[in-house]
Amino acid sequence: MSILTGKKKSVLLLSNWKAFRNGLVNAMMQEYYTKPKIRNFPSSSDEKTNEVHWFEPLKEGGCLVHFKEHKMPLRGLMLMDNFQAAFIYKRGITHFLQFIGGINGFKKKNIFEKIFILVSLLVNYEFYLRFIWNALYDNFLDVKKYSQPVRELYRVMAEFPMERDIACLYLEASQGYRYRWQDIFSELDKTAFLKNPLKETKRLFDTIISREPTEQMKSKWRIMRKGITPLYWYAKIFQRKPLKKIIKIVEEVNLEETKLSREDLYWTNRTDSFDFGGISYEIRKLLN
Repeated sequence: MSILTGKKKSVLLLSNWKAFRNGLVNAMMQEYYTKPKIRNFPSSSDEKTNEVHWFEPLKEGGCLVHFKEHKMPLRGLMLMDNFQAAFIYKRGITHFLQFIGGINGFKKKNIFEKIFILVSLLVNYEFYLRFIWNALYDNFLDVKKYSQPVRELYRVMAEFPMERDIACLYLEASQGYRYRWQDIFSELDKTAFLKNPLKETKRLFDTIISREPTEQMKSKWRIMRKGITPLYWYAKIFQRKPLKKIIKIVEEVNLEETKLSREDLYWTNRTDSFDFGGISYEIRKLLN
């Protein structure tokens, strides 16, 4: 017969559970640093292994991850639990776009149905935003832990704190999307955008669509491109202040801080998932 009371048993069980959980988390973190298969490193089209050689936190913020088999380090590092949390909702957004576009098993929708869905989204935007932001709250990083391009985005999006936190988490969580954003953002013509935001935004979407090698990715961007015009005119008529703030963000962002660095270019040249710079993988892989 146990000499522990029910209350003491509960405390002991809770204490043991916390110790077990902490040990498990520490073990997972150690495994995270040593096994490339469970890390979110960019996929490479060659056979070199991604064995970590050195981890270098930077004074100005962010970090570099050095590999034994690669001559250039990787900028940025995202813990796997943050990555998984972020991409639960990323997949949700992807399915929503497929739902609107009537692809991948969703039925086709006529123009009136699409307008109804878009109006519903705009009316309930604040709810969806707060829902995702609160769900991801525990996964947001200190701004100093983000890589340089993401820190620049964080800086200029101060007027939109919840959208900023979500966008920065997603971009840091996936090098694939961050590299795409950096690549396309380097094509931005600020003068053209300030003169005609809608036209320049459409041009950038056309650019990213042309650089996607797979039809699956092209279709996602096409669906988003179709929504630009109604969203722009809705903001132009009903949300002028937020629209002006978005234009100010583009005006103030330092494109030198967001462009692909030589480290980034090294890694983008190793993958065939996107035609970075408008150059095919067959040519880019020769540049390293």
